[in-house]
Amino acid sequence: MATASGEKGETMAENGKLGTDSRRWWLGFFRSCGWDGQAVYVSLIAALFLAFLGCGGESEPADDEDASVGEGSGDELLDAPGETEVLPEGAPPVACKPKSCVQVGATCGSIPDGCGDKVECGTCPAGQFCGGAGPNTCGTERCIPKTCLQLNAQCGWVSDQCGEAIDCGGCAYPQTCGGGGENNECGCTPKTCSQLGVNCGTVLDGCDGTLNCGECDPGQICGGAGPNLCGGADCAAKTCSQLGAACGLISDGCSDVLFCGDCKAPDVCGGGGIANECGCTAKTCSQLGASCGIVDTDCGPLDCGDCKPPNTCGGAGVANQCGCTCSLPNAVTDCFYGECILVSCLPGFDDCDGNPANGCETNLDTDPGHCGTCTHACPTMAHAQSTCQSGNCGFVCQGRFADCDGNASNGCETDLNTDPSHCQQCGNVCPDRAHATTFCAGATCGFQCLSGYGNCDSNASNGCETDLKTSLSHCGTCGKTCSFSNASASCTNGVCALKSCNSGYGNCDNNSENGCEVNLATNKNHCGSCGRACPSGSCVSGTCEYTSADTARKWDQSYLGSGGQYNYNQQNNYQDQYLESNGVLKSAIGAPDKMFTDLAGAQVLDIWVYCYAAHWYWNSGGVARIGVHGHSTKPGTFPGINQTLEVNFGKPEGKWVRLPDSWYASFKSGAYRGITLHAGNSTNLLYYGYLTAAQTKWRWHYRK
Repeated sequence: MATASGEKGETMAENGKLGTDSRRWWLGFFRSCGWDGQAVYVSLIAALFLAFLGCGGESEPADDEDASVGEGSGDELLDAPGETEVLPEGAPPVACKPKSCVQVGATCGSIPDGCGDKVECGTCPAGQFCGGAGPNTCGTERCIPKTCLQLNAQCGWVSDQCGEAIDCGGCAYPQTCGGGGENNECGCTPKTCSQLGVNCGTVLDGCDGTLNCGECDPGQICGGAGPNLCGGADCAAKTCSQLGAACGLISDGCSDVLFCGDCKAPDVCGGGGIANECGCTAKTCSQLGASCGIVDTDCGPLDCGDCKPPNTCGGAGVANQCGCTCSLPNAVTDCFYGECILVSCLPGFDDCDGNPANGCETNLDTDPGHCGTCTHACPTMAHAQSTCQSGNCGFVCQGRFADCDGNASNGCETDLNTDPSHCQQCGNVCPDRAHATTFCAGATCGFQCLSGYGNCDSNASNGCETDLKTSLSHCGTCGKTCSFSNASASCTNGVCALKSCNSGYGNCDNNSENGCEVNLATNKNHCGSCGRACPSGSCVSGTCEYTSADTARKWDQSYLGSGGQYNYNQQNNYQDQYLESNGVLKSAIGAPDKMFTDLAGAQVLDIWVYCYAAHWYWNSGGVARIGVHGHSTKPGTFPGINQTLEVNFGKPEGKWVRLPDSWYASFKSGAYRGITLHAGNSTNLLYYGYLTAAQTKWRWHYRK
């Protein structure tokens, strides 16, 4: 075990201290092994005494150091425990046979002997290094030793995998090195009542716990035959003070367990290796990663020795590490024959490229290519940058990608620029819109209208609200109004069409762009319907309206009345005279043939005749009586008139006289139609009844 004087250490026995200190040391050692310290101590003293007297018989001869240790190189035996001699049943194992250099195949350096110490195995020839061809084997390659931490050793002696046995310290009581079944690990295996050889009361299980081992039969006392053994004798329980226990749990010597208190930090109960005594478990130089100088073990200072020239303590820039003035990045260095070499890497760094010239170039805490160890590369993730933090792999998403499903195996699977379920950020779902397909573009939610629909109000909340197939305001596309002048429109499948013209209008040019451009009520080229032209006149309310005029028709001179035929000034007015059978003289004025043609099938609006009174009879004014007559065939004489209209005249006076509407039917057909005139109040009808001096004219107004 290491002491304050260095790792070479000296045992109490070697100093000859076999008094109280020696007894306490041995008691603590045995208890740390799970044995009853007092009993083993007494047995040991007795055995030594008998051996001294020569009563122990012949000792068992030691194994031949040259004996074979089985197949293999022996490296696996470097840190294995030595052989333990098993004494007869009931006696604790007290002897451990150390391993030899030959057994483990070591040719140089030092090795753990398996019994808590080390064995020196020699040195190497000049030009070779211990560990150069394997652990404790000489070779030309330089070997970089490992520390207790690198070897995962919590306690005991281990090989540094080059040429030195290093002490990784002890364990706090009740744990022992390897006590849990694993080499170089602190542990403890609890024992049963049977293993402890007791049959009653409460007893320590050897691992700082207790066991209830039952009660004694009536008439017997627990402790009567010894601690926790049933017997007939009385048993006086001891106190902590009587037992010399300063802390922890201890048997009272009869049937129970005493608690003797706690220790003040940094001491712990059994920390010095002695059960029930406060002490501190000091760390070794190897545990602390120190190879020289004074270090703090948490229990006080410890001298880890000096360095071999040309190395000095801290010479490589690392405290308590032997090294030369040369330095390599993140490394402990050493000088071999004046050459600076890499001895070991600082914690968190390693020489992953195998090039000692650049030292321990790799940061195992941060390098994703060598994360935690040189051989552990962080996997490449989709759309991600691999990271290493504190020796653990991770990743950081790149650019617009994110790990939205929380599944590290597929990396950053989500494109925040295009995924409508994770637009701009994970979980941001683009909302559904009416008649539209939603999308995410440029990390912004949007939507695409389905065919035939449009977002014509520019309001995203109601989506594509407009049916472009039927909307008159947005036919085919937003903003395209479907309307026509003087017409109704329709939008079918997004195509605007003229549905029908408004009443009184027509699409006469068959061009829907200008709608129903024609007013059928007034357009003379399209009067009432497209293509129905009024050659002359005008179009009124959709009907052609004409105004025609002509002179009076000249009747032939064959009509004879009862008084004969008279032609007074006929060359001027084309008036024929006739006498009715009663002798009344009248003038017969014939209607023009054009009138008959125009009015055939027409709506007669009005008919006018122009008469002129120039005879002196009319000087004082008078009444002219106008009658209407009509004949389908030429009459021999004129019969009486059907109707009369009285009109006042003066001399000289000419005027247009509008004939009554009821007469119009007489002028629609036939060749012999006209009017008769005579003086209404003259006694001399033959002479005074003439309307003369001007040619009689006709004018008619009709729709057709």
